[in-house]
Amino acid sequence: MERILAKRLETYLSSIGLIDSNQEGFSKGGNTVRYLHRLTAGIKGDITKKLTVLCLFIDFEKAFDSVWKKGLIVKLWKNGVHGCYLSTIDSFLTGRTVSLLLNGYIGPIRECLEYGLPQGSVLSPILFKFFIFDMESLCVQEHEQISAFKFADDGTIKVTGRDLNECLYYLEIALGSIGGWTSKWRMVINCNTNKTEVICFSCKDIAAVPTTFQLCGNTIQLTDSSKVLGITIDRKLNYRQHSQNVLNNLMYRWVCISRYTNRNWGLNQRVLVRLTKTVIFSCLFYGSLIWQNNTNLVQLNKFWYKVAKSAVGAVFNIQQAIAEAILGVPPLSVTGRILAVKHYLKALSNTDDIHKSFLLNEVTSKNPVVLSHMKDIIRFIKWKHEYNPGLTSPSDIELLNNGFGMEDLFKLTKRTCHYSRGLIDKFTELLWQESIQNQLQLEGWPNIPRVSLSPLPLPHGTSREQEVLIMSLLYKNNLLNSFLSRLDKARWNSSLCSCGCEDQTVIHLLTRCMLIEDTIRDKASYLLTTGNEINMEKLDDLGSVAALNCSRDPSFMEVCRLLVRNESLNLRTVITLSPLCNEALSAQQRS
Repeated sequence: MERILAKRLETYLSSIGLIDSNQEGFSKGGNTVRYLHRLTAGIKGDITKKLTVLCLFIDFEKAFDSVWKKGLIVKLWKNGVHGCYLSTIDSFLTGRTVSLLLNGYIGPIRECLEYGLPQGSVLSPILFKFFIFDMESLCVQEHEQISAFKFADDGTIKVTGRDLNECLYYLEIALGSIGGWTSKWRMVINCNTNKTEVICFSCKDIAAVPTTFQLCGNTIQLTDSSKVLGITIDRKLNYRQHSQNVLNNLMYRWVCISRYTNRNWGLNQRVLVRLTKTVIFSCLFYGSLIWQNNTNLVQLNKFWYKVAKSAVGAVFNIQQAIAEAILGVPPLSVTGRILAVKHYLKALSNTDDIHKSFLLNEVTSKNPVVLSHMKDIIRFIKWKHEYNPGLTSPSDIELLNNGFGMEDLFKLTKRTCHYSRGLIDKFTELLWQESIQNQLQLEGWPNIPRVSLSPLPLPHGTSREQEVLIMSLLYKNNLLNSFLSRLDKARWNSSLCSCGCEDQTVIHLLTRCMLIEDTIRDKASYLLTTGNEINMEKLDDLGSVAALNCSRDPSFMEVCRLLVRNESLNLRTVITLSPLCNEALSAQQRS
């Protein structure tokens, strides 16, 4: 019944133009990131225009419990909600009785108070949105220097001006308008510290800004930072404080997880990757579009390296790009770019979205924050068209083929801007492959490993100790290589193998050293058929990269598991029999 009432009320309010476009809470497609992105990107755009910005962050005290029921009924009646529907809403709000249950004792039945919406009801959010619909409408409609952003009971009033005096003038207008509205409709604003505050952005003389302001007879403070929907926004918009808070939270979470695993026992690699994505990344990438930048990612990358190293089980320092390739988790920078692509595509695929209009205005005014992400959007659209032309709307094909630019993004249809999880995964691997290729080529790697978002297909039941040994075959700086290096230095003061071809490493001994006899052990017979011969000449160019490329092959992982238990054949035979490795060999021969 409540769902029917809520749907009909939203349909009616939309038909008469009373849907609040500034409200991101309890709205289809709305979320906290959109609210924060519109706010912060707008502030940075104003700073680029050399304007002074003042922001008033508002928080209602006990928002749902403070709604004046009679005032809500009057508002509904004034906007054309009459008859049985209005009577039903009135009964829904006022015709309730409550009692207290405490330790099995039920208290007396009482009537509901004059204030408050039922908590947990489907209809309550719709009524609350309607009740605060006109909170800032008077000052926003009359003055273009004032704009509003709302998410449920949290709101922000942004005031811009050519100088500080102009900003203060319009801020006083906004404070007076909001104060008059709250007095009329009996809403209470929480004016405590960290609730309702004012921040000044881009002011040359910050000492000239008043330290206190008056709102509804209460004093609110000027502050350098404020926490808005989980993100700490500071006066300089560098988000250093928020980045440090995130890092402290992540370190605590990782300490809790690492108690249950190490390189010899405990949680395996698959579970660790899943926990990392759900527990670590959920905190790390919340609002990353807004606050993550190259400066903030320095410390976060150091933390992520420790997590990846622990998940792989490496004792010595392992190259971060290789650890990420083994785990199947892309770098933080690539993941942040993909989240930005998804955010913008959602806005572009909705023709009536105010966020789309906001992005168009920011692109037209050349906002650097928005322009930096639009390049990836254009690339995704073009890549998607090349990957599968059938996913592009026929009306957009000509647009893509004729000098496609940023402003053309807003002309695309919903079908062209649509994405699926499979497409996003393939595009992620594309960006990831490019980043790892550029990095490793600069470091002198002759061959680049292929990356994949799928985890290693380790056989079920593989112990943590065994999988750490298997993963150690996929990178150079492991315990076995260190042991061989120390052994060689004690004998010859050289790391060269006895064959004289290259350094004596585990991969070299297991795959390329021609002085070592290659014999097939007893338990290898099930892998070979009659007449098959192993061509050892193909193994001349194989190294840890080839083994890493083979690591997505389940049969390769199964034999590696048997190998580390000393129950099977030489790793040379394993790599030769792997279809992925044969593909890598043929690609190397072609190059």
